[in-house]
Amino acid sequence: MITIMFGNARELVAGRTEEFCEQQGTSDSLVLHSPPSNGVAQRLVGVVTNGIRAMLRDSNLPPRFWAEAMATFQDANEDERGDNTV
Repeated sequence: MITIMFGNARELVAGRTEEFCEQQGTSDSLVLHSPPSNGVAQRLVGVVTNGIRAMLRDSNLPPRFWAEAMATFQDANEDERGDNTV
């Protein structure tokens, strides 16, 4: 069984997502308040965003290359760490 946890995002739990989870046999649960995990996720988003901005700025590329810069940033971190986490 797979469980999807939603961090106080009620708009994701209701409606079509809930129906989809039921059809797939996946349970969903709402995490009312989880600051440690939210902090880790927010920090990760900040690191990735800042890295992508720096790559675009250093290469003088316009923002439309965001997706390519993100893929390159991820690949560079995989090579450096030997895994697929940033």
